Amino acid sequence: MLVKTIACACITIGLFGSANAQTPKPKAPPFLPLSIPYTTADPLLDGQATSAIEWAQATRTPDVFYSGGASRAGAWYAQSRLDWEATSLLTPPNVTPYAGTTVFLAHDLVGSSDPANPLHQFQVQADTDWASFRVPVPAGTAQIWVFANGNAGDDSTWLPFADGLLSEDFVPEGVPPDIVNDIGFIARLNDDPTTDVHWIPGLDPEPGDTQALPDGGDPTWVWEDWHHVFGRASFGQPFQANGLDPAEDNAVDHEVYEIAFYRPDFSAGADGEPPPPWNEWWNLTSVEEAGPWWLGGAVAGTPLKPFTVKQLLKKPVPVLRSDFWLRFRSPAMPDPTAEQDRDAVVAQLEQLKFDAPPSASIPLSRVQAFLVNAYDEVADGDVKGGYANLKLALKNAKDARKEGVRQDELLEPLTNIAALFFGLAVERVIAVDDDGLPATDKALRKAYRSVYGVGRGLGVGSTKGDKAKLTKVVMKTRKIFQAAEKAEKRLALQQQP
Repeated sequence: MLVKTIACACITIGLFGSANAQTPKPKAPPFLPLSIPYTTADPLLDGQATSAIEWAQATRTPDVFYSGGASRAGAWYAQSRLDWEATSLLTPPNVTPYAGTTVFLAHDLVGSSDPANPLHQFQVQADTDWASFRVPVPAGTAQIWVFANGNAGDDSTWLPFADGLLSEDFVPEGVPPDIVNDIGFIARLNDDPTTDVHWIPGLDPEPGDTQALPDGGDPTWVWEDWHHVFGRASFGQPFQANGLDPAEDNAVDHEVYEIAFYRPDFSAGADGEPPPPWNEWWNLTSVEEAGPWWLGGAVAGTPLKPFTVKQLLKKPVPVLRSDFWLRFRSPAMPDPTAEQDRDAVVAQLEQLKFDAPPSASIPLSRVQAFLVNAYDEVADGDVKGGYANLKLALKNAKDARKEGVRQDELLEPLTNIAALFFGLAVERVIAVDDDGLPATDKALRKAYRSVYGVGRGLGVGSTKGDKAKLTKVVMKTRKIFQAAEKAEKRLALQQQP
């Protein structure tokens, strides 16, 4: 069973034109939009893909890193569950429902099988393995550091890279060099070290717990006590073993991180309407571990200065960092399609026509018509014809601006159009990757490089409210299609007898 590769087609199904809509604020590359569909499954938070059903409705998208010839480190899986029924890992297990929305994210860090490649660290099980995530929670922003494989005796090789964990007031638990008891996870709220809490497996409750633990401790899990986050790690190849990732070169043991964050404020209304906010972007940041071989000529334990984008494309970086938009879909559509995303943009433009000056109605209607034509042609394989129509759609969006439609009103529809075609293009890249083209193949690496560049441009244009930048990014998504087509030809040649 394959997980649905909606990739990055991140258009909201549901409410549009929300007064509370937020623009994304990416901090550092790589940058990608990440759709969050709703699942009908109840995931088990055990740090892995327990079954194919558990992640079958999730969005799967590649993480794009360029290091030693590798074009990706692995894949992200993202999904949400409305009114999740959590099952604890106790024996016997306990089941507890949590009203609202729980978001589940998994980072399947395949890494590289080449020992000379810094990404190889993710295929080496070590007591210094860790990952951190920054996610939106009701009280602001929570950061969680998830640890794997037991407590490291020497924290000097990883702690300086742990994105803020080494601070004056973090949870003190040892004597240098064993400074932190790095098992379980540590959570922090709003970058305030005084809020740090440390979850210890076997001693502290977990989601689903409402009974006494075998080793004592609080018998009931309370999300607020842990800043509405939870995480676990594992080492293996669970997404490959369960058929969620068919790429043969990914079927090797590696690090896997699974986290959840809980939004009780995202709950369905009494009339059955889906929970808000379907028209908002949220920011997610992840930072993965650093191994000693990442340090180059630096003294072990001394962080390196952040690399520029150009440097990032040429050499390894000490820490893998990625930023995403999180866009939530409607729980009424747990398996959304790109066609529904297209229709959602058309509906958004229809609402804009209703609110805009009468003279803007004609160019906005043309935007709708050319957009539908563009999508249909691209979906049928006519990329050239599709982008000719897309160019006309953008021209009429410019005409609508002349007729009195404000730039800020056009910003979100243009962002959605960019994300729609970006997602279609990324699906093509994922497909050729899954079909067996090696991750180190030059054509596939170039395709992922295009994903990286266009995704970053999409983030910059939307963050700054730059309509001109967004217009250019929409057209640049064609570069991903062109790179994917070349990769498909490479794969066809390799598959010839």
